[in-house]
Amino acid sequence: MKKVLLIISFLFITVGCTNIDELDYKDNINNVIKDNINNKIYNQYRKGYKYYLPKYMSVKDDINFNEIINSNDYTYYLYIDVVSYYNKVKNDYKNNDAYISYNFKYKELYGYLEVNKLENNKYLVEIIYNYAKIEVKVDEFDINEAINNSIILLSTIKYEDSIINNLIGENKINNQEEKLNIFGKETEKDNFLKVEDEYDDYEEESDIPDYDVIN
Repeated sequence: MKKVLLIISFLFITVGCTNIDELDYKDNINNVIKDNINNKIYNQYRKGYKYYLPKYMSVKDDINFNEIINSNDYTYYLYIDVVSYYNKVKNDYKNNDAYISYNFKYKELYGYLEVNKLENNKYLVEIIYNYAKIEVKVDEFDINEAINNSIILLSTIKYEDSIINNLIGENKINNQEEKLNIFGKETEKDNFLKVEDEYDDYEEESDIPDYDVIN
């Protein structure tokens, strides 16, 4: 009997420790988008947009279309690009030489996933979808979870057209003539680390450094 239990336990552990290379993250992304894109339930309301935040996540701070979201041991950095939404910017993302680099599309919205290994054996996960971007630094075995969490957040974002039109029309947002987007320029791979290292210096002033959204 003990031998049977040991075999079952071994099989359970083996299945539970699937490597990211064996996970079909492409199907995961599509499935999560389909499950959440028509979600009409929102619990986070901001000026110009709203979205659904799962119960196991919490917002640490939100300033000027940037949000810091905590989940278990990781911190997610969310950037909302309302200027690109206002201009309905479309992108053809270019695959890079990364641990994971994947273009995806659901209906009329394009997205991009990139995962890069960092020097400390962590992995930087960057996902763009629905005119927003998420960055999170995780361990390798949590990459798929980070992708799922990010897609849930990004796919449930609902923009408020009237508010955004007023903000941009009254020049309350830096609306440059050039159509801006979060991947419109070559992204520096240390941007995430700069935000993480510098955030504590900005907490007292309630200001989050913004490297990706609108310059």
